[in-house]
Amino acid sequence: MKLRKLNLISFGKFKNYSLELEDGLNIIYGENESGKTTIHNFIEGMFYGFQSPNATTRKKPLEEKAKYNPWHEDSYKGILTFEKDGKTYRIERDFKSDKVRVFDDLTGRDITDEIDNGERIKIHLPGLHFFKFNSYVYRNTIAIRQLENRVDSQLAREVKDKLINMTTAMDDTISVNNAINELDDMLAEIGTERAYTQPYAMAKKKLSSLMEKRRENLQKKEEFNQVTEEYSRIKKEMEEKKEEIESLKELLNKAIMAKMKRDYEEALRIKSDLEEIDRKIEELKPYSNIREEDYHSALKIQGDIRVLEGEIKAIHDNTKSMESQLKGLQEEIIEKEDKVYSDIFDDYAKYNELEEERSSLFMKSQKNRMDILSSEIKQAEEKVKGAKMQRIVFSVAALIFLGLTFINRLFAAGAALGIIFAVYSSSSYKDAKNKVQSLQEELSRLKSEEDSRNGRIAEIDSLKADILKKYSLSSKSELSRLYEDQRFSLANRTSISNQIQELIIIIMDLSRELEQKTSEKENLERNLADLLSRNGLESIDSFKAALDKKRNYNSLLADRSNKLELYKRVIGNTTLEELESKIIDTDVEAVDRDADEIRAELEGLEEEYNELTNEYSRIEVKLETLNNYVTELIEIEEEIEAVKSKIESMERKIKAINTAKEAILKISADIHNEFAPRINRDVSMLISEITDGKYTNVKIDEDFSITVENPVSNETISLDSLSGGTMDQIHFALRFSLISSIKDERLPLILDDCFIQYDDKRLENILKYIDKACRDMQILLFTCQNREKEILDRLNLKYNLIALG
Repeated sequence: MKLRKLNLISFGKFKNYSLELEDGLNIIYGENESGKTTIHNFIEGMFYGFQSPNATTRKKPLEEKAKYNPWHEDSYKGILTFEKDGKTYRIERDFKSDKVRVFDDLTGRDITDEIDNGERIKIHLPGLHFFKFNSYVYRNTIAIRQLENRVDSQLAREVKDKLINMTTAMDDTISVNNAINELDDMLAEIGTERAYTQPYAMAKKKLSSLMEKRRENLQKKEEFNQVTEEYSRIKKEMEEKKEEIESLKELLNKAIMAKMKRDYEEALRIKSDLEEIDRKIEELKPYSNIREEDYHSALKIQGDIRVLEGEIKAIHDNTKSMESQLKGLQEEIIEKEDKVYSDIFDDYAKYNELEEERSSLFMKSQKNRMDILSSEIKQAEEKVKGAKMQRIVFSVAALIFLGLTFINRLFAAGAALGIIFAVYSSSSYKDAKNKVQSLQEELSRLKSEEDSRNGRIAEIDSLKADILKKYSLSSKSELSRLYEDQRFSLANRTSISNQIQELIIIIMDLSRELEQKTSEKENLERNLADLLSRNGLESIDSFKAALDKKRNYNSLLADRSNKLELYKRVIGNTTLEELESKIIDTDVEAVDRDADEIRAELEGLEEEYNELTNEYSRIEVKLETLNNYVTELIEIEEEIEAVKSKIESMERKIKAINTAKEAILKISADIHNEFAPRINRDVSMLISEITDGKYTNVKIDEDFSITVENPVSNETISLDSLSGGTMDQIHFALRFSLISSIKDERLPLILDDCFIQYDDKRLENILKYIDKACRDMQILLFTCQNREKEILDRLNLKYNLIALG
């Protein structure tokens, strides 16, 4: 098989990018992040659709599917063209919709339906069809990634299965491993005792359940026999109870007939009483509409009228008394009006005013002051005379001493004193004279005022005398008595006038009250007349008699209702005529027991009978149920035999399957013994070549655990003891050998930076080997280094270079 063209329409970072591949070695060079791994994964995705080999649903693809979905594109698709067995094929895949189509590129024929489907998810997987192995084997053989040269146990199982198929069947379509799987599936379908959902465990469980059910049904059979005995006992007891019930029913019928006769006689008596009551009711019927509340209302109205009549009479009497008092007061006031002096009050007041004025003037008299002033004037005049004399004496003395001064200067002091005293005496004289003049002027003024006051007093005395003369009186005391008499008379007349006004108001109020009470009385009388008229009566007394008859009427109605109720209870749902017809031609026997007592006993027996019936029915149902268990017991016995037979059959089948598995596993071991030397030889030869003969003997066991023989000591050492580069070389050799072992045809080999740990010597050796291998197979080498190109160019080896820009 050879890949020819990759067209990344929309995948990861690529859009409408294509590259063509040639036979032999194709070096795809690009720096990191240039898209080498993207192209590597594109090839796998086109063949396997990013579906896990163990997936059970297409809804859980590998994470690469989401990783390479373009962010800014609606489409997610590509095309891959390759050659196989002389034909060219084209795969078109839409990763977004999970749709894939495969074409014969020469004819253009769609061969998608001829492509194998996945075993679990039922979608077309071209890789499974063309490579004949799943994506897991693909990733561990054809496609070798950076630092992924190691081989694990899962790949070991896949390769071993492939080798067995090739060796035993000589046909890749027949899988011995699948046969083992099918046998295991057959065993799984049968199951073990621990696989509770599988037929074998279920059959064992069913057998256990049937045995338990058989034991339970045997117990039910024993219970069935016991219940059958109970059933017979209850049936017999029911028959006895039924005979007792029939006997009591006959006795009850006799008691009922006796009661019916008594009821008939009682009904006749009640009917007679009812007829008499109906006659009396008919007589009193005219009084049936008398209203007792109207009677009470009439009594109240009558009482109210009597109260009003008393109040009206009292008002009449009170009015007459008030009118008599009014007339007496009016006559008295007329008599008093003839003796009244109308001016006495003013004159009396004026007289008092004059008297008060006279007293005031008298109290203001200055006579005493005038006497005092006259005395003071005399004293002042005496002082004037004395001061005048002193002034003369001191003046003369001063002159004398002044004259003596000429004789003796010592007399100058006496002259000075004389002058001083003379001046002082002159001043005192002047002051005394001024005081005399002032006192004389004041005395003159007071005399003038006193004369004026005396004139007014005389005038007042004249006016007072005129007032007394007016009323023919001689003194103020007489005037005072006249004034008091007139004041009392006036007060008495005012009081009488007030009494007259009050009486008039009272009389008017009484008149209005009389009118109101009279109107109320008339309204009450009309209401009373209406009440009497409404009840067809003329007076209160007749109302009372009629009401007594109404009460008697109502009592008769109640009595009739009670009698009628008693009558209905006595005859029940029948009629008197029917009762008569039932007993008239029947010989009624006397029964010493009451029908109710018999009925109660009968009900007790019937209740016991019903309980027995219910118990009988319950036991019947129980017997029917238990009978099902008895019947089922036979079926269980048969089913137990069938299940035992089925278990024995499955156990024989399990034994046969295990025998077949042992045979196939023996074949598998033999095949490993046959192929292991070949794989060991191929790997050893390849290792020897690429290590320049340093390691020549490599051993690989059944699980692909690798050991290497030390060429110096010939001891076996584990792979982990070697350097990383040597380990990668051995793993590469193993993978390369496996491709040849599991597939006759030459498949392309895809290497993605898997020589990054090789030194230059190792890389040169492996490139030499790859150059030989490329003569009959295609190899794609993805690298981010120039070492491969430089070594190939130096060795002058052929290759196709594809540079990613």
